[in-house]
Amino acid sequence: MAKEVYNKYKTMMKNLELDEYERINKPPITSSNVYLTTRWMLIIPRKADRVFHGVSLNSLGMLGSMAFPISKEHLVPEVQKQGYQKIL
Repeated sequence: MAKEVYNKYKTMMKNLELDEYERINKPPITSSNVYLTTRWMLIIPRKADRVFHGVSLNSLGMLGSMAFPISKEHLVPEVQKQGYQKIL
């Protein structure tokens, strides 16, 4: 099953022209957010990494969730103060 999912991912990346071989003479994509469930897969290309006080807002942030490493836990009150929407 993992191989099937990976092959579908590679096909989607190629169809979206996000595959490295399809991007000749096009601006680079820094990365993509990938969401995977048992029923669907969603790929959202990113132009830049969004960082808040050294914490990367990855695909969890796009889903409305933030996960901080223990070393950055002190930032939670700052997130609450600024508002999650503003940070994203």
